[in-house]
Amino acid sequence: MLPETPDNPIDADLVAIVVALSDERDALLRRVVDAERTGYALGYSDAMTGQQRADDQLWAGLPPRLPGNHMTLEQLNQLRWTLRGQARTRATFADPHPADRR
Repeated sequence: MLPETPDNPIDADLVAIVVALSDERDALLRRVVDAERTGYALGYSDAMTGQQRADDQLWAGLPPRLPGNHMTLEQLNQLRWTLRGQARTRATFADPHPADRR
């Protein structure tokens, strides 16, 4: 802020207006950022739910035993979620594997 001098008087009203505009812009930016974060989270959640639903429908539509395959659908599903020989589920598939920390 410029020092007050006879050639440069500081107008308190002008300072109050500038501070109010600055606060208003900060509040607007916070609202915009919050809205963007909320929208992203909702979109991601919807997309993942839709993908999971499509995945489940695909597996539900398969016959109990595929032609030419001697494995049951349950065995295929277990094999599908196996990671490096370790049995997993959809919920635990992304968990670290013991060999990851060597």
